[in-house]
Amino acid sequence: MYSQAYLSVSGGYGFKANTQVLGKDATTPTAITDLKGSYGAGYQVQLRGGYFFHKRWGGELALGYLHGGNILTNKNRILEMNAYGRAFGASLSAVFNITDNLYVRAGGVTKIGGKTQVKTELNTALPLRLFDPLASPTKMVDINTNFNTNFHGKIPFGFIGGVGYRFKIADNINLFVEGEYLNINVPRKESKLNNFEAKRTIDGVTQTLSVTEFKGYMAKLQQLPSSPQTDNLKLLAAQVAPLLEDSYSWEGKNAPDAPYSSIGFHFGVTYSF
Repeated sequence: MYSQAYLSVSGGYGFKANTQVLGKDATTPTAITDLKGSYGAGYQVQLRGGYFFHKRWGGELALGYLHGGNILTNKNRILEMNAYGRAFGASLSAVFNITDNLYVRAGGVTKIGGKTQVKTELNTALPLRLFDPLASPTKMVDINTNFNTNFHGKIPFGFIGGVGYRFKIADNINLFVEGEYLNINVPRKESKLNNFEAKRTIDGVTQTLSVTEFKGYMAKLQQLPSSPQTDNLKLLAAQVAPLLEDSYSWEGKNAPDAPYSSIGFHFGVTYSF
């Protein structure tokens, strides 16, 4: 029997994998395209501890952090949404030494904390009559807003695997480089509004809008009679409305899972006891 415990730390970068549709790019209404991506793309760090029960076989527990990059999730002529992931995860894997230097590992992974944050920017000029039937048909209202929405998910479970190569530099110290594959999707649970700012301009006079006032504008858009001129505005208002709630539950709303899959490359150091 071969007994050896070890501790390692590593850092690297993950590229998107198993991408899913996150939204639409409707900047050109006649050529709408899907926006695909994964929140798992970004910088990653890991702390691992393991134990080899045999020269070839061992087990490993790892904790990791993801600092995801920005992803465009929705865009049209008046709206743009960008998002990124921040996540803490844990994994439990089996490790097999193919040679003294080459190894593979595979196991399960879960997310234990973090969030997906979406930044929404809306800038548009609309006829004031849409909101006030008594207004002049030529009078316009400019509406500008930006706010963040933090999405939190249910506990997910996925697969993690990797292949690596060790470089011995001392009796108890090895450097290593490895490639890692992560496949995990996070079911959406709730969202919370954060950092809301909005204003309107009528006849050159600008006024700050509260969340409640802005919700009123979105509600009136949703109540417009259906027509080719208003359907896009009604859809937009319905899309934005849940994001304006202080706390909104997505349970039972058929919300899509948030993809966090990636293919990463890590560099690190291992100390064996």
